[in-house]
Amino acid sequence: MNNLRLIKSFTAGAFTLFLLSCNNSNSNTENNTATTTTTATVTDKILQELNDKIAADSTDAKLYHLRSKYYLNNKKFGLAKDDGEKAIELDSTKTDYYLTLADIYFYVNETRATNDLLVKCLSIDPNNKEANFRMAELQFYIKHYDDAIKYGKAAYETDTKDLKTNYLLGMILKEKGDTVNAIKFFRNCIDIKPDYFDVYDQMGYIEKARNKPEALDYFNTALKINSESITSLYGRALCYQNKNDFDNAIKDYTAITQLKPDFKDAYFNMGYIHQVNLKMYREAIKYYDQSLVIDSLFTKAVFNKGYCFEQLGDIGNARIMYQKCIEMEPEFKKARESLKRVMK
Repeated sequence: MNNLRLIKSFTAGAFTLFLLSCNNSNSNTENNTATTTTTATVTDKILQELNDKIAADSTDAKLYHLRSKYYLNNKKFGLAKDDGEKAIELDSTKTDYYLTLADIYFYVNETRATNDLLVKCLSIDPNNKEANFRMAELQFYIKHYDDAIKYGKAAYETDTKDLKTNYLLGMILKEKGDTVNAIKFFRNCIDIKPDYFDVYDQMGYIEKARNKPEALDYFNTALKINSESITSLYGRALCYQNKNDFDNAIKDYTAITQLKPDFKDAYFNMGYIHQVNLKMYREAIKYYDQSLVIDSLFTKAVFNKGYCFEQLGDIGNARIMYQKCIEMEPEFKKARESLKRVMK
């Protein structure tokens, strides 16, 4: 999972706006337009009310904080920052004000300022769960894993049954390479929320890396929750491929290309299966060509395509592919060796 997405997914705002998803029918488009208009009207009203209250009392820190959160939710970060700083200027004792301003700074990628605000927040309340959690996220994001674990555990000790804290600690420990302890926190997540998709997906990849048969079970469970997950389909396909279950591997890779046509590795892996395992070199070349349509500089696909031509006795095209590999990657040792072989 992308760390930035993890952090932002847990950031709370003052107001949450829900928009209906659009589709192609005229009637629904009209309904969605009406909903969007209504939502805009509601948010305009909220902002107007806050503006009016601030105009009536410009010393109320809470009002600036609320308007700051409003601007944050609407991605107006400059205005959100101004109001967040004003709220703290008027009342520097409220931890919520520091948390909101830290969120704003994080969104504009000012991690040092984010860190300073969270440090200040924790100086006011060292046991503040949200401050410790956000600090753990921040340290995870900047890859300071030991600090991330320290703050994550401080948040965890406040509430051992908190889903997001258990998941974050699992992710940190996984990235640090401590899969044994990562698994413990991921299993806590399953106890808390048995249908938590992300955990099954993560556990699948952990167990796959450890060559454990349970990996397939985790990916199957993940796909029961979300049947169109690219990451779980890919993980399961790799498991099938490693078990020499090529029919199911190809089935999953094909499903991936239908959901995400630009997923070059799915085409490459199908090419690899046809080349190495099935010895169907012409079919393999077709899959490599599809991966190269997506990424014309995909050196591995060019090299394998050359090998397929060589096995088919088409030395001219094999030579062209190996030469192309060397042009793209001059230090590609296997390509140089292969070119020498076909030049004899």
